[in-house]
Amino acid sequence: PRNPASQADSALAGLAALHPDPMGVLAADGTLQWANAAFRAAFRHTIGPGRPPWGRTNRPLAEGASSRFEARSPDGRLFHWSVTTLPTGDFLVAAHDITSCAPR
Repeated sequence: PRNPASQADSALAGLAALHPDPMGVLAADGTLQWANAAFRAAFRHTIGPGRPPWGRTNRPLAEGASSRFEARSPDGRLFHWSVTTLPTGDFLVAAHDITSCAPR
């Protein structure tokens, strides 16, 4: 995986690396380009084209758009996702585990 500094400015790279929530950069085809330690710890399954980190929820990555949604990871935890298109066409993804707040 490459450093997001090649995809975004160095300030973003520094913040993402230290952020306690999972953050990563996906290429336009869904290939994982970079992930912080929290992302790698939370999502251990293969991530790539046709296998997004948010599991089977069909959330297409749309160029020039940003979206927020909730989806379960393959291990059943519920995450609130934020997906933002970067100027390069890649996607900055951030997730927050809301499992403990979800209705049972």
